[in-house]
Amino acid sequence: MELVELMKKRFSARKYEDKQIPKEVEDYLIQALKWAPSGKNTQPWKFIFIKDNEIKERLKKACKGQKYVLEAPLVVAAIGFPEDSYPAMGGYWNAITVDVSIALTQMMLAAKEKELDTCWIGAFYEKDVKEILEVPENGMVVSLMTVGYSSQERKTGRKDESEIICYEKYS
Repeated sequence: MELVELMKKRFSARKYEDKQIPKEVEDYLIQALKWAPSGKNTQPWKFIFIKDNEIKERLKKACKGQKYVLEAPLVVAAIGFPEDSYPAMGGYWNAITVDVSIALTQMMLAAKEKELDTCWIGAFYEKDVKEILEVPENGMVVSLMTVGYSSQERKTGRKDESEIICYEKYS
């Protein structure tokens, strides 16, 4: 499948089938993370793959009660290390969230290629997630992502290109 067609099929799944992800597919997702680009190739991250239901139950609470955190067969916590990332994006900010987001996006598309669906989780209490997953003080929980076989279909559309694209200058 062509990449843009794959992107069109991707959506944020919030209901998952009770079906485990094969080891070879999980390994494929790991490769997508491993080969993601980062500023100056610092690779300032660590990804925690969570399958244990007791840990996912605790994460569900730390993710403001979102039940699909427990339902998904896999939750990936993306931990960034700001002191290891490129410090001067745009001349004024640290690249950690960009770097980790690129890696997660690659994994998300690799998942879709293998007929898995994902949901990017931004609603969480970082302090609680760090405690549950024993993340060191210098680590930053950038995001969590559920991964699994969705039991729902995509329902959202996209804005027209004329609403999001400008040429030569902002208009």
